[in-house]
Formats: sequence, structure tokens, C-alpha cells
Amino acid sequence: MFGDIKQGCKVPAPANVSVCGLTNYNGGQYGCQLGTGGPWSVSPSYLGVAGSVGQWTNDSSCRGSNNTTDNSNAAWLAQGIVDQSTGGANQGAIPTFSYLSTGMSAWLCRSSTTTMNNSSPQGQIFYANIGQSNSPPSYAVYAVDNCPGSEAVGGGNVPGYQVQIFHGTVVGSTAITDDMIGIPPNVPAGCTHTPH
Repeated sequence: MFGDIKQGCKVPAPANVSVCGLTNYNGGQYGCQLGTGGPWSVSPSYLGVAGSVGQWTNDSSCRGSNNTTDNSNAAWLAQGIVDQSTGGANQGAIPTFSYLSTGMSAWLCRSSTTTMNNSSPQGQIFYANIGQSNSPPSYAVYAVDNCPGSEAVGGGNVPGYQVQIFHGTVVGSTAITDDMIGIPPNVPAGCTHTPH
């Protein structure tokens, strides 16, 4: 939810974000496992939580009725995970998107049986910063279809997860669990303990 607070709070609203829409790896976005279907586009603007985000960020103008100020936009950008800082004066630390020893999987609702919110585009804003050169040892961004709620990936279908095993039909909770603990002998565990 807090990939880029500026895009979540800004008025007027920013453009929709194309989730898994980059073409930075063999014509697609690095790590995206979409199965059937393609990228999707959703607004990164906060829905329903803008008041709370305004309290957390100490700026109640988040998603207000008037255009947000440059100062508010800059402060929100600096508070997000993806703040695009260059290390200049009054900026946050330069973000690092290198996780060379940490496996990472993302599960983003591509469609919902209820309504969509900003969670998948906010996730995309973060995952767009990971490519082949700074990728974790195990990395994938999965599209989840027919989520029973805007963030309910456990109840949706993950058509791009282990297609050779599940043939495009696997419930999110099963895919997430299998991704963590593995399916011997074909799928290695994504979560492992490395002794020091």
C-alpha cells in the first residue's frame, strides 16, 4: 500500500499504473508470471484509507477535494518505499532495490469479484525497480485472478504459478504455501534457513 505515497495521495490523481506492463526482459516485465491474460491497469490512488494515510503522514490533504501542494507531494514521496531520491537536500535516503540473498514472490490481484483498489499498482511501483541485474535468487510477480476481495489473493486463481504442474488452475493459498515450502522434487522451497 505504501510503495509510493505521493501517487496514492496526489490530487489530481496520477495516471493509471500498468501492472506487469514493462518490457525490460524478453519483451515482458522481469519476473512477471501472468499465465493466461496480460498486464492490467489500475489507479494507484488510495481508496477508503486516504484519511488514515493523511493521519499517518501528518498531512490531512491526502486525496482531498483540492489539488495537493508541491510540498505535500514531495513529503509523501520521501515517506514511501519508492521515493526516487537522489540523495539531495531535504530528500530521503537513496532507495536500494537489491535483495541478492532473499527470495521474493509477489501476489497481485489482476481481477476481483468485488472491487479493485490501489494494492496491485502500488505493488507494481515497487516491483518495477527489480530487474535481472538486482534480482533476488528466487523472484516472481504473480497475477491472481478472481480475488474474492481487492487484496484477497489467497482465494483467487494464480494461472502463472507452476503451469507445468497446475496447468493454470491453482488457488492462491495453495500457490503461496507451495512457493514457501516447496513441492518435492520439482519445486524448491522459496523460504529456507541458511546457517551462519
